[in-house]
Amino acid sequence: RVLLRDVLRGQLRKLNRYTYGGVENEFSAVNIEHAMDDLEIPLTDGLVRTSEKIYDALMLGKSYPETVGEGRLLNFNLKYIDWEDPTQNLYHVTEEFAVESADGQHDARPDIVLFVNGIPLVVIELKNAADENATINSAFKQIETYKSIIPTLFTYNSFVVISDGLEAKAGSISAGFSRFMAWKSADGK
Repeated sequence: RVLLRDVLRGQLRKLNRYTYGGVENEFSAVNIEHAMDDLEIPLTDGLVRTSEKIYDALMLGKSYPETVGEGRLLNFNLKYIDWEDPTQNLYHVTEEFAVESADGQHDARPDIVLFVNGIPLVVIELKNAADENATINSAFKQIETYKSIIPTLFTYNSFVVISDGLEAKAGSISAGFSRFMAWKSADGK
């Protein structure tokens, strides 16, 4: 598993309330667990299609039934990320995040993974600028290897960043090397 489930559980509780009859209510613990489970979609449709499904859930939220009033069952939307007020989200950065390979034979450790509410949205692969054999292309190839041995990490991925220590580029999980673009600051430098 690549979700930080304890973090995600806490954030789902914090970010989500529904109102019925003028009263604000918390989602049930069962629905909080279902919401987390619903993000762990098997890769039966392949990496890109699975990533699209998760993207939809992250952007739009998901609907869950709650019992209200005198036993009525109504659906209410639960969100994973607060897009309107980003300060309400919880951010983590990990170094060498260990992920068990799909075959269970070994761990892979991407250099940096950025999490929002316990969801791994960005993977960064860095190469040492002092190593003359380390290139931005070798960082890209490392990401491609990770995608084949730990694909579940990339199902949540908004984008990938690769760097050789001098140059950095960003791209999507489905982009070839030529589609990665230079990482620039707000002023274009």
